[in-house]
Amino acid sequence: MNLITSSSNILHQLIGLIKQLNKQEYTTDLPLLMDNSISKHLRHIVEFYDCLFKGLANDTINYDLRERNPSIENDPEFAIQFIENCIAQLSKMELSNDPIELITLLSPDGHEACTKTSIDRELAYNVEHAIHHMAIIKIAVKQCFPHVKLPKEFGVAYSTIKYQHEQA
Repeated sequence: MNLITSSSNILHQLIGLIKQLNKQEYTTDLPLLMDNSISKHLRHIVEFYDCLFKGLANDTINYDLRERNPSIENDPEFAIQFIENCIAQLSKMELSNDPIELITLLSPDGHEACTKTSIDRELAYNVEHAIHHMAIIKIAVKQCFPHVKLPKEFGVAYSTIKYQHEQA
């Protein structure tokens, strides 16, 4: 298992989720999610991957420049196609610890920081970031859409899964 495979597995889990929701369930703002929808969390996850892919063209990643594409939020079929495109891009990636730049916003008034990172580090970050949001999504799914069947490991950190297996 490597970072590319791990990322692909996560993205496939998101496709599996989308396929079990109708458009209204996918897009409805839920009080449990502070009036956000499952689709908004999903868009947030996949746009981080998109920022990574776009940033590789000039060795500079900036997650704050997400497109915030409403089609991902409002059209489940478009979201699936977008995720499938991410999976295809992952399959073409090469892991590397070569330095690249990460630009991040430090405040709403535009102060930024620039730091060195790598493709490997950013893929690891995207895995952890995705799992965090998937945990939030899982709470909403269990409460609001109990007909949806998620894998047991959906939204659970790999270290937690490993620990649980060791304790069993």
